[in-house]
Amino acid sequence: MKLNPMARGWAIFLGLYFLANVAGAMWRAQLDSAEWVLNFAGLPMALERVVMTGSAVALLGFGLASKSSRLAAAMVALALGISILNVVQFYRLLWVGWISTSFPVPLSLFIGGLLGLILYRLLKRTEADSGYGLAFLNFACALALFPMAQMLFFGTTDYSRKADAIVVFGARTYADGRPSDALKDRVRTACDLYKAGLAPTIVMSGGPGEGAIHETEAMRNYAILKGVPARDIVLDKTGLNTAATMHNMDELARSRGWHRMLAVSHGYHLPRVKLASQRHGLTVFTVPARSPQFLAKLPFFMARETAGWWVYFFREGVRAS
Repeated sequence: MKLNPMARGWAIFLGLYFLANVAGAMWRAQLDSAEWVLNFAGLPMALERVVMTGSAVALLGFGLASKSSRLAAAMVALALGISILNVVQFYRLLWVGWISTSFPVPLSLFIGGLLGLILYRLLKRTEADSGYGLAFLNFACALALFPMAQMLFFGTTDYSRKADAIVVFGARTYADGRPSDALKDRVRTACDLYKAGLAPTIVMSGGPGEGAIHETEAMRNYAILKGVPARDIVLDKTGLNTAATMHNMDELARSRGWHRMLAVSHGYHLPRVKLASQRHGLTVFTVPARSPQFLAKLPFFMARETAGWWVYFFREGVRAS
């Protein structure tokens, strides 16, 4: 594998991503998705923008023209240092029990590895080469791999904690009113959170089922079987997709005084859930549905979510602005 085209392809991707989020944050706070890559929690906003902008210029200079300098290397090194701090923070939270995961590797470790590779190529001061085709091929791969990496790293992490409500995203309901195994996984996980005392209310969000029974009604019926009182269940029958659910949760939160919510879905779906919640300015902590069986259609779901994440990144960003 040629390292320089791979480093340049990812440098182009990260540089453009950094710039997009800096521009979005300057327009409206909820358009900033930079924390997917680097989390500047606790640092001044002005410093964050300087680091992101400087790193973006350095990355794009290297990715597009193989330009390197001490200043560019310093900016990438600074971004790498922040990603290392993010890795340390992840394992600290894991150690004290604030989060849990079936895959104890943070996305920041993946990003740090990429930044380390780019910094290495920068320090070697590689001359401009003819590998533009390979560089842009790697850039195209980065577009696909970035959402998939989020599903693997972020989607498997459980951020459950005290909240005002639990929102469950719908899935297939059969014509006879039976919830699918995937839907049972989601509702059962929400019931466990409710019984653990993490939130007093469960919101069932979904659309029509395959028959006369609405998805949300099937979800409520199953939750009642699992011991959740009907009075603590709210139905959102217009949650036809992730964006609609987040819009409805925004209205519910305003009307009921909710400040933060837990969102339950399968791991492959949670990055888009988190993105949609950010676009609406909601404080949402994601919880992956606990599934005893392997989802046979998981590769298809992940491919669909890869495209869906980028659609939400741009479309919901435009709407939020």
